[in-house]
Amino acid sequence: MTVEFKHGQVSKNCVQQYLTFNNGVKELLNRPSHLGRFGAQDPVPGYYEGQVLENTEGTIRMQRNSSRAGFETEAKYRQCRFRNASPTISDHARWPTDATGRRNHHLLSLGSGEENLFPGIRGTGGAIDFFCKRRIKWWKGGDERTDGPTRNMTSSQVACVNFLLPLAGIPGALLSVLRTLDSDVRDVVPIRHAEHTSPVEFEWIGLGSSLEGGHTRGAHNTSVDAFLVAETRAGNRRAYLLEWKYCERYLSGKPRDLGAGESGQRRRNTYASLFGAPYSSFDSASAEDLDGFLYEPFYQIMRQRLLADRMVHERELDVDEAKVVMVVPEENGA
Repeated sequence: MTVEFKHGQVSKNCVQQYLTFNNGVKELLNRPSHLGRFGAQDPVPGYYEGQVLENTEGTIRMQRNSSRAGFETEAKYRQCRFRNASPTISDHARWPTDATGRRNHHLLSLGSGEENLFPGIRGTGGAIDFFCKRRIKWWKGGDERTDGPTRNMTSSQVACVNFLLPLAGIPGALLSVLRTLDSDVRDVVPIRHAEHTSPVEFEWIGLGSSLEGGHTRGAHNTSVDAFLVAETRAGNRRAYLLEWKYCERYLSGKPRDLGAGESGQRRRNTYASLFGAPYSSFDSASAEDLDGFLYEPFYQIMRQRLLADRMVHERELDVDEAKVVMVVPEENGA
């Protein structure tokens, strides 16, 4: 499932008014962090107590769960089964010895994060080199100290990289992805930035500095999980800012007010001018100020839309228009 936030179509009621669901992309983008098939494996005792999964010729499909935590539980169990059965995971990686890893069966052994990557993007010239050359930060769990991908097999960052980076080496593959979103896409435009050229970038903060004035991709700055640029049949350049979700939950408990206190005022000071800029997508008639967006995930989406607006305004990479696209597994209703 994808949700698009388009220029000029964002208001305080964006949840009800501006969610565009593209069913044609769900089978393409609704994938676990590993692309592949795996056989039957006995469940880990006491680890999974959700609904029974459908198993058809070794391919497992998660069912929609009424519990807000149900999808996360099923996804972790699915990755556990993959870890235990897949020949792409070493025995050392599949059996953690630390207490956290032994309790959480969707984790690999400490220091085995590279095995969380699709096999074709491991090693020299793969995802780790891609991130290192661009000084992109990998998301980490609290107990991880080494560089490289997290050992958490339900990481949305790893899911995004595992899906898109292998496609970058297959002619026409990324073009097919974008055409599931917009049929008027004619070609994928290579992104040339800081001596690097690629059809897809990750943790993109824009050219130069981020909205916050920083330069680190993947930490402490507004970024999108993946970034692509396309040429349309009309001759325009359209940017696609992709935010990738996997097991994230936002409906459990009381939403945190990110506008409270000193940190809330710093957020207003940082984004208010961009929010109210003449070129902003936010309609002043229905979104008087940004306070209505200071709750996740709308706070994140708002910042990404501001990033897209700045990109179009400053004609970064000759972009004429931009879309923010949230990619979410169909079964995750939380």
